[in-house]
Amino acid sequence: MNILKNIFSKKYINKYNKKMSYLGPNNKLKLEYFLVTRLLISIFLFIICLLVPKYGLLLALIISISFYYLYTLILIDNKIKIRSDKLYDEAILLFNMLKLSYNTTKDLKNSLDIVSNRIGNSLALTFRNVIGNHKYNNDLNEIFKAVIDTIPNIDVRKSLLDLKESNYNINTIDNILNELKDKNLIIVKQSNQFKPIGIIIIGIIFLSIIFVLLFNINEIVNYLSNLV
Repeated sequence: MNILKNIFSKKYINKYNKKMSYLGPNNKLKLEYFLVTRLLISIFLFIICLLVPKYGLLLALIISISFYYLYTLILIDNKIKIRSDKLYDEAILLFNMLKLSYNTTKDLKNSLDIVSNRIGNSLALTFRNVIGNHKYNNDLNEIFKAVIDTIPNIDVRKSLLDLKESNYNINTIDNILNELKDKNLIIVKQSNQFKPIGIIIIGIIFLSIIFVLLFNINEIVNYLSNLV
């Protein structure tokens, strides 16, 4: 972390720390690894592309900047999007189980503890980890706040806030479930429409970069040979 502080601002590090928290409890990607490797590879690509005799600077800018954003898109943003979409089903399952468990325990904290240990999805695991963290002292407000801070899905975050603001009234779960199911249906329809467009755009970018490199491959080889 000391290395990061010497290179990046505190605001920048906090921004990516937040993104990392959105990846969920099963995330293995380390902040230091991501930021440092992205920076070093971008610099390496920039220097290599500068060796192209014609339009080297332009090519270096295009490829290094494209890599910079694609690296973030693939390793972080796309994974956040996938988790965000999955959170609808995860939240619906958790709320249904929570409601059933509450009918037996009559205690939301106990029900949440039981349900989070019986479900294996990322939302339940997040609750399990937070509940197991003794610094929250079994305070439901603190537990919900900590979990909400790690949720990238706006609708799921709102549903947890609604339950929290209702003073954990179990009767609000029915309305929450209806809203989540409606939102999930809309998101599924939208994702089916835009997914092919996203694939096409990324494909065009990669093909353009490969074409430019292949088009100048002889000049790159000759230039490197002269340096040797």
